[in-house]
Amino acid sequence: MSAIRVFFTSSAREFKKYKSLYLLIREIILKLNGQLTWDFVKTVDERIKNNVTFISNQEWHSIYTKMYNALLESDIAIFENSVSAFSTGFLTGLAISNQIPTLVLVKQGLEHTFKSSFTEGIISKYLNVAHFRSTNDIYKIIKEFIEVYQDNKPTEDFHLKISRHEKAFIRRLSNELGITKIDLIRKFIKDNMVNKSENK
Repeated sequence: MSAIRVFFTSSAREFKKYKSLYLLIREIILKLNGQLTWDFVKTVDERIKNNVTFISNQEWHSIYTKMYNALLESDIAIFENSVSAFSTGFLTGLAISNQIPTLVLVKQGLEHTFKSSFTEGIISKYLNVAHFRSTNDIYKIIKEFIEVYQDNKPTEDFHLKISRHEKAFIRRLSNELGITKIDLIRKFIKDNMVNKSENK
């Protein structure tokens, strides 16, 4: 079974308080054959260990670009919502708008952080919200979520290897046109077939 590409992140605002939870989620994803496209825990932990207290606009742009590209390269996205933050809500919306199946984890007792967040206003078939109480709950929720999208990967007779930039372009364009990526590729082929026949 091929690895499923997972974008995982949360708010860095109270990282030290929730680090053990974030580490647990990271370990579960890796244990379930998930491939992290964005290593949130490692990235933030290194920044704290190096005592980085200031980030320039240029550095923020670089971070955003890396996260954006990592998100577009992902098969699924997982967000932990113990700390409500604009960045997390924005990225959740970005994942959903790019038709990436998205799981938002909400700890029982902290539902207010989700209810007051941007994410609660999103209605989409790509959004899955799950409440957890224990470590076992988290493992079960993530396992079921990964299995749904791992097992439902379509089988194809035609395989195409493309760069991440080409993939990002196709994903953005398919979203703009409101059609699937497969239908978009079919449209390119059909349009060219029509043009070729008309120019004969």
